[in-house]
Amino acid sequence: MMADDKQEDYELGLPALGAAETMPEGPISTPWSRVLKTLTSLNALALLGLAVMITCDVTYRWVFGRPILGVFEFSEILLVLITFLAIAQVQFSGRQLRVDIFVGRVRGRAGGALGVLDALVGLAFFGVLLWTSTHDWWEAWHGNFLGRGMLQIPTAIPLGLVAVGTALMVVTLLILLGRALLRTLLGDVGHHETGQGA
Repeated sequence: MMADDKQEDYELGLPALGAAETMPEGPISTPWSRVLKTLTSLNALALLGLAVMITCDVTYRWVFGRPILGVFEFSEILLVLITFLAIAQVQFSGRQLRVDIFVGRVRGRAGGALGVLDALVGLAFFGVLLWTSTHDWWEAWHGNFLGRGMLQIPTAIPLGLVAVGTALMVVTLLILLGRALLRTLLGDVGHHETGQGA
């Protein structure tokens, strides 16, 4: 049954089940993938820290009947960090959830054109998000706004993480747009012969 699943994934152009993460390669893509992988390692540490903090907080509440000061506030910040510093890596490696019944079967220039459309829609969405998050961060930074809670943390911190993560996503989408444009112009053969594009 597992062999049949892997064969089906291969026919659809998907990574085989259990396959290593595939990253785009090229003079721009390879260094960018290293940056994103480094951020993924930081995300893993943040996720571990979040799990340890929550475990300690739950245990402390059970024993002493009250929470540890600051765990809730730091957990909120770590959740933002984990989410927004990971989305660019997920997009770049093609590991996001997607329904590809149609897209998975399209090859050559048509597949490249769909990639261009995908990147443009993503750029429109994340471009607006980058603009608004940067504007909100700027206001929070200059207004010295503080979050609500037992421990008041500047709201500029989580808003800054949103802006940085969104900027990483915009750069990622620009690289993917360039690769999709090459594929649209050259087809699959040119895409592979030119060192995987951008």
